[in-house]
Amino acid sequence: MKVIGRKDAIRELESCEKSGKSEFVCLYGRRRVGKTYLVEQTFANYFAFRATGVEGGSTRVQLKSFHQRLLESGDTARQVPKNWFEAFSRLEQVLAADGIRRSVHGKLADRSSPALT
Repeated sequence: MKVIGRKDAIRELESCEKSGKSEFVCLYGRRRVGKTYLVEQTFANYFAFRATGVEGGSTRVQLKSFHQRLLESGDTARQVPKNWFEAFSRLEQVLAADGIRRSVHGKLADRSSPALT
């Protein structure tokens, strides 16, 4: 399915991906307007790590969800992170591990990406 009517947003996301430095992008807006879909379609399989929030979830629920994504990405810690500092510290370890692929612009990309093999 093609993204329609988001040319400025797509251009901004692509600009961040092509830049020579790390970028932090935050998308926000009403529910069900296609934020996740926009990112997935723009970047296809170029994800080193990907997680989305749980609507209405407490901090504990959000950390459990994040923990599950960490495990799927190679984290070996069995316990759910106690706080976001620990969660992001573990994410940093996952991203520093061998085997993380990079996009065509040198940015980190999903190890299992068929486009990069």
